[in-house]
Amino acid sequence: MGYSGPMRIALIQLPVPDANGRSAGANVPLAAGYLKAYACASGDFSPDDIVIMDGDTADWGGDAAVEKWIRDGSFDLVAFTVYLWNLDRTRYLTRRLKEAEPSLLVVAGGPEAATGSSLLDDRFLDSVVQGEGEAVFLELLRDAAANGRLKKSYAATSLLDLETAPNPYLSGILPIRRGKSVHLETMRGCPNNCSYCFYGKSFPTIRCFPDSVAERVIREANAAGASEIYLMDPSFNAGLEVESRLARMAEWNVDSLPIHSEIRLESVTPELAKAYRAAGFASVEVGLQSVNGKALKAVNRSWDRERFLRGAALLRDERIVVKTGIILGLPHETADSFRETLDFVREAELHADAEVYPLSLLPGTTLRAKAAGYGIEYMDRPPYWVLKTADLDETDLFNATIDVENEWGVEFFEPILPHFNQRLGGFISLLDLRSGPIPSGRAADRILEHPEELANSVTIFLDAVLDRAAEKRLFNLARFLRDTNPSSLYQIVFCSDGKLPPQDLCERIAEVFGSPDSVFDLSRYYNTDFQDRFSTRIFLMTSNPLTAQACYDLSEPYLDLVVKYEPGLIEGVPEIFENIPILALGTQDLEFDELRKVIAAYSGYENLIVER
Repeated sequence: MGYSGPMRIALIQLPVPDANGRSAGANVPLAAGYLKAYACASGDFSPDDIVIMDGDTADWGGDAAVEKWIRDGSFDLVAFTVYLWNLDRTRYLTRRLKEAEPSLLVVAGGPEAATGSSLLDDRFLDSVVQGEGEAVFLELLRDAAANGRLKKSYAATSLLDLETAPNPYLSGILPIRRGKSVHLETMRGCPNNCSYCFYGKSFPTIRCFPDSVAERVIREANAAGASEIYLMDPSFNAGLEVESRLARMAEWNVDSLPIHSEIRLESVTPELAKAYRAAGFASVEVGLQSVNGKALKAVNRSWDRERFLRGAALLRDERIVVKTGIILGLPHETADSFRETLDFVREAELHADAEVYPLSLLPGTTLRAKAAGYGIEYMDRPPYWVLKTADLDETDLFNATIDVENEWGVEFFEPILPHFNQRLGGFISLLDLRSGPIPSGRAADRILEHPEELANSVTIFLDAVLDRAAEKRLFNLARFLRDTNPSSLYQIVFCSDGKLPPQDLCERIAEVFGSPDSVFDLSRYYNTDFQDRFSTRIFLMTSNPLTAQACYDLSEPYLDLVVKYEPGLIEGVPEIFENIPILALGTQDLEFDELRKVIAAYSGYENLIVER
């Protein structure tokens, strides 16, 4: 039996967890946009039938906020786009939804819908869509509308004719906004068959969208004042007639919006380098992965040293940033050969923008199936990082990340900072639980009554000394938050110009708030860090130099120092900044000359400044 009226369908894509909010705006629901555009173009469903979750709720809302949005929408079917970074959170929500409303149809698709993923065994999902989604998702919706029942899985049996796939921007489904990024596909498919990647295995044939689509999107992005265009093509220069395509893009990109994409450096010629610049390319991602030929052969990769260096030089001469990708933990990679890769990148002066990733054994990939043969052990949950190979043990992998930081002078892992925003995207993101003139319980009381108002990243202010009653209230709150918003990240900030909070209290707070098996914590597995906890981070914030020094003098540090900057500190007590602590800066309180000195002191460490 189907539905008597139009179905209500929700499409949801949850973001990469981010304590600092610096990746805000990167969660563009492009896949959901294509699914909606294709379904609406069929004539069977209207734009009102299919709703993509609003950006504020998706990007900033906690678990309870997402759940409430779904319930308030009176949906008949909810579909999640699932990546490794939102797998566990999606599975938590599917369980909550089905336990509360068994008749609600809950489905999922995306890269995690692959052999070996726990998504395929999720008993709270009514169906999983595998492969290219547009046509099979429409089939799923038609089944649901006709009889209210779904097959356990839907899989694409042939590749989609991209002429039939409406662009979600041009369909009015995804807005092009001033100051925001636009994500654009000009092609699908990849000629490479890298064994650690599932994309090329699923889409070996290159198919291009009509040229007119790229033209209209780029022209409209220019007219709307978008900030940049990110080409989602797996390798932009894998298509035909690259130079003529770039020439056309130069005509369309009238305001020279920065364009970013992934390419193979070996193909770059002097003429192409100039064409990339003329089209507006500001940066390119290039996959070196390793200089170890045996390791590359094992994963179906190759490279040409001289052509790679020539391509990098040509693009840099055109002021195009080259972001070199390196993978740590490939088969046959040794500590010495990995160091050779680091040395090569540094000697080529590409290290400042290089990115190093531990090998992920992704579900459905050839390398994951062959892992045992290479002596590879890996995490059985996201991010599926390598833990050991036949040639690298865990100590080698840890040391390799330290080598990257020491030899390149870069941070392998972005530091976690507290934020001081009362709200993020309209959700409560700051709880001030200090005693004193500020009413300390009101925000917490509000959350206890309305957990759906909590953000996915929360700063909590505490006194350095808690009495027994305050400690009990805090732990009760922590347990409540972990029950209602288990995916939220918590920055616990002790505010003190005197005593340091006791170490045992900090450890107990980190334990009760924390989520050590979360993808956020596991994705920092190789972060050699004294707290060794990331989903909950403990800070001391002070403007007192003596308190700051006491924090520096700890034989076993257990919290991160945040200096709350007050006028005169930079000249009065310069030694407080020698170790470059996190700086909470209220620029409105400073004269220009003093602000300039503070900024100069943090040259190269601007990412450690948080606005107060």
